[in-house]
Amino acid sequence: MSHAKFIKRALTLAAFSFSIFSTACGPKADVVKTADHISPAPMPAEGEWRGVFYSPTYGYLHITEMSGAVQGAWRTTNGSKWGELYGQLDGDLLRFSWTEHKIGVVGPNAVSKGRGYFLYRIPNPKEAHELDGEWGLGDDEVGHNWDCVKQKNMEADPKSVRPNELESNVGAVGFDGNKAAPSAPEEDASEEGVEAEANDGI
Repeated sequence: MSHAKFIKRALTLAAFSFSIFSTACGPKADVVKTADHISPAPMPAEGEWRGVFYSPTYGYLHITEMSGAVQGAWRTTNGSKWGELYGQLDGDLLRFSWTEHKIGVVGPNAVSKGRGYFLYRIPNPKEAHELDGEWGLGDDEVGHNWDCVKQKNMEADPKSVRPNELESNVGAVGFDGNKAAPSAPEEDASEEGVEAEANDGI
């Protein structure tokens, strides 16, 4: 594990521990888990946010940037879901809001939303650039790792992740950890994938 990832996860654990302590000592309330403990630093000189970043779980993340405003889009590796994110840069830190869609599904379980952050990293001058981050559901900004590696010779094309009208849902793992039904869901989908994977990390 890199030093940056160790520090990130240690800070996240400290934030969770504080939340648990606060809940135990005070009135019960929903605690929003934020990334306020993550401090931005200057963007690496050789770094560029625009590009395509790969995660074994979340697939290819296409990122574009203009004047500090970032737009991204991805499609899960198994092809069952696609999503978009929007955020604002602060040095090497991107904090964003995301929305993910289950392909071929309609109704209240078809869309998930949340927040998250990425830190831009260059481990060594000759190594691939990385994004180290986390995402959370709803108002949460942390809780599940999302780390990915920048791909060479790939141009960002956010529209390429969108499904065509012939594609249908395959009921596989998605970004929010739910397994989608092959058609409009009649009951809550079972939890697996990212929620289970969160214990092991990406």
